[in-house]
Amino acid sequence: MKQVEIGEIEIPLEYFNLPVDEKESLCLEIMNAMMEILEKTLRPHIDRKEVLDLILQSSIMTNIKTESYEICQFLSDVRKLLNEQTS
Repeated sequence: MKQVEIGEIEIPLEYFNLPVDEKESLCLEIMNAMMEILEKTLRPHIDRKEVLDLILQSSIMTNIKTESYEICQFLSDVRKLLNEQTS
């Protein structure tokens, strides 16, 4: 599968110590930033939320392989928020 890098996400180290509402706020901010990138790069008929879900899922699997569990947790939180919004 062809891969395209859309950028890097920096996760604050204190993320895991934040209250739930602040974690959600940060996840929403990251999710919106990623959606903006997809909005600029994808053709209009492509479902952005579906693509973002696939990107997050793939990123989670990649980070599991490298045992980057903190990153996996953050990406899982973003993915959960995305899926809650699409339900």
